[in-house]
Amino acid sequence: MNDHVECYAGAAYPEHPRAVTWQGQRFSVERILQRSRTPEGLGFLVQCSPDQAVFELFYFAMEDRWQIQPC
Repeated sequence: MNDHVECYAGAAYPEHPRAVTWQGQRFSVERILQRSRTPEGLGFLVQCSPDQAVFELFYFAMEDRWQIQPC
């Protein structure tokens, strides 16, 4: 299974990350710790369960792709 982000899309995509699959394990987003916006896209620092795992997620809008970085 590929690494990916499941995200809620309300008025715009991505609005709220819901889950992250990293190295074959699915993590549910419990809290968004920080949001950022750059000309390239949107960033999220999220805390997930299990194990209070923290990930930096960045959505590159022009490429329609996610970058997932564990912290």
